[in-house]
Formats: sequence, C-alpha cells, structure tokens
Amino acid sequence: MATQWFYKCMGEVCGPCTSTDLTRLAAKRTVVEDSLVRKGPDGEWVPASRIKGLFDAPPAPVAGSASVSEPHSALATPPPLALPPAPAPVLSVPRLSRADQPDLAASTTARVWGSLRALYVMAPIAAAVFAVGSAGGVALFRGTRPSLNPVQSIRNAALQSVYDGVIKADDRNKGVQASAYYRDPFGTSVLVFDVKDVAGHNSRGDVFRVLIDFAESLKDKPLRSVELACLGKTRFTMDGSYFKKLGEERRTQNPIYTIRTLPENLKTPDGEQAYPEWTGGMLGVVNQQMEEFGDVHEKWYVDALRDAK
Repeated sequence: MATQWFYKCMGEVCGPCTSTDLTRLAAKRTVVEDSLVRKGPDGEWVPASRIKGLFDAPPAPVAGSASVSEPHSALATPPPLALPPAPAPVLSVPRLSRADQPDLAASTTARVWGSLRALYVMAPIAAAVFAVGSAGGVALFRGTRPSLNPVQSIRNAALQSVYDGVIKADDRNKGVQASAYYRDPFGTSVLVFDVKDVAGHNSRGDVFRVLIDFAESLKDKPLRSVELACLGKTRFTMDGSYFKKLGEERRTQNPIYTIRTLPENLKTPDGEQAYPEWTGGMLGVVNQQMEEFGDVHEKWYVDALRDAK
C-alpha cells in the first residue's frame, strides 16, 4: 500500500496524499519547509524540512503532461532576440496664427472670476468648518444657521456655543433645544432665539429659565431686538434693552416678578404690543399676568411643536 501523507495548511489537516503528491505540493510551495507533515494518520507531526529529499527532488510530472526537462542540444534553435520597441512617432504641432490664438487677457479674467465665484460659494462652508473647531465643537451642526457671509457664520457658531454652555450649566435645562443666530447676514443687532424642540419632562418654567440664563450670558452685548421664534418662524419680539435687563437682573430680581412682567414686554412680529400692562388689585393683576405667561408659551412654541408632531 502506498505511503499516505498528511499536512497542515492554515491550521487545517489536509490529506491523505501520496509521496508524489507531497513532492508536487512542495514544488508549488503549498507545502514549505515550516509546514507540519506526518506519515500516516497516526504519525508524529514534523516540519516538512525533515523529510529527506522533499525539497531537493524536482517535482514529479503530472500524468499526460510534457516532460518538465528536455535535453540540451548544441543544435537547438536559440530563442528569438527581443527587439527594442520602435520609438513613438514625433507629432508635429501646427503653429497657430495670431488670429487663432485665444485672447490671453480674456481667458485670465474668466479664470479669475470663476475662482471668485467658487470662493463665494465655498467660503461659508470653510468658515463653518473653522467655526466648528474654534467656536464651540459641533455647535454649528446642532441647529444654528450658516450665513452667506462667512464672518457671520462664525458669529452664529459662537452664539450657539454660548447657548450650549447654558444648557450644560444646569441639568434642568437639558431637553430644551434651540438655535441662536443673527437675523441679518451682515448685522449683529437682531438676535433670534429659535426653539426646535422641548422634551416631555421640561416645563414652561424650564424654557423661561433657559431664556434668562442665555440673556445673562449676553448681557454685555448690544442688541436692538431679540426674536422669540419656533421652527424658524418668529412669534414674538422684545427690545434689546429688555433682554439686557433680563440678563442683568437674573441673579437679583425675584423670578416670579420677571415671569409676571414678561408678557407686557413682548411685541408681535409686526411691532404691536402683544399684551397689555395690567393695573388694579394685586391679586387680579397677578392672575391675569400668569395666564398671559402661559399664553406666551402656547403661542411661542407649544402649539407649533404640537402641530409639527
């Protein structure tokens, strides 16, 4: 019975194979010197290099194939000489006449204007990338508004960074999602506070606290007006001086007083006073003011977010 050989390839046991097969595998480098082989199914695994003559003998010819080696003969026809490739033909380029040559000045001008147009389109994107790294991490991508003016994009990202800081400073503020940006592409006098979502665990008092905390962070910034918006639509406006006052009195004023007097300091988008200034008995005035405070939140973001869902 012919000797059976087994070998390991990529951790798997392969075989059985004959001595001739094993020699052929060694010639093809399927079995190499470090490969483990054994003789018979129960033999000891040893490196293939220890099998005498395995890597010295020429590979056995496959049945039906031509002999691997042929006798040399002095009269054997030498192989044909390899000729170097023919050089590529040199193309002659016809010389353009002056009339056929393009207008260099016009071509240069077109390229310059094309570059300026590309810069105008790409500048806000580049500014946004810069702002992400320098003015608040991923703040720009959390809802603030890029501008056609790259400088304004950076300013908007900085505003969003301030807002994100307000959210992180107080766990009760988490869940109030809003964008902060300047209304105009070149001016910084109109600030938009745009509510995007309010979590179910947040109260109206939480949203109001976020607003006055944000005002405190910007109390030194001169503003003409501040817009209270939701999902991109302005619902109310307030004078920049009142927004500044909210920020300055954040730590000193009784919050209930600030809540009660908020509605009478708001205007509609067309500039009309949104709520009257109440006078009369203290109890009746307070009740009216608290009802209006709830109405402000309904019209500012509650109804819009409900309709959006």
